[in-house]
Amino acid sequence: MNKPHINPEHPRIKNRSEEHQQYRDNLSKVLKRERSIVPCGKMDAQKMLQKERRNEEYIISSKGYTKEAADELIEKHRAKYLIENLEKFEGLNHQEIIDNLYKETSLQNFVKFAQYFDEENKKYMIKKLTKAQEQITIKK
Repeated sequence: MNKPHINPEHPRIKNRSEEHQQYRDNLSKVLKRERSIVPCGKMDAQKMLQKERRNEEYIISSKGYTKEAADELIEKHRAKYLIENLEKFEGLNHQEIIDNLYKETSLQNFVKFAQYFDEENKKYMIKKLTKAQEQITIKK
C-alpha cells in the first residue's frame, strides 16, 4: 500500500507554526511506536489518536490556528450566540449574575438562566455583549 503524498504547500501545513509541527511530529512518533510494539498495538494507537483528537492542542495544530485566533473565534461565537438568544433571558434582576455568568467559559450557564432575565437586564446584557463584540473587532 502506497503512502499518501503530503503536499507541503497546502495551507494547513504551510501555516503551521514550528511548535505545532513539533507537536504533530512527536504524536506521529508515539503512534508509530505503539503500532509496532505489540500485536494489538494498532488498536491501541487508534484509541490514543481518538483521545488525542479531543485535545485542544491537537485541534489547533491540525487546523493551523494559533491559540489567540482560536480564543477569538470562541469569544466571537459566544457573543453572537448570546445576542441572538436574548429574548430567552427573562425574570432576573441581578446584573452581577450576568457579569459572573459572562465571565464563565461555557454558554451552558447562560442557557440555564435564560428564562429569568427581565427587560432591564436584557438591555444591560446587550450593552455588555455589544462592547465585547467591539473589542473582538478591534483585535482583528
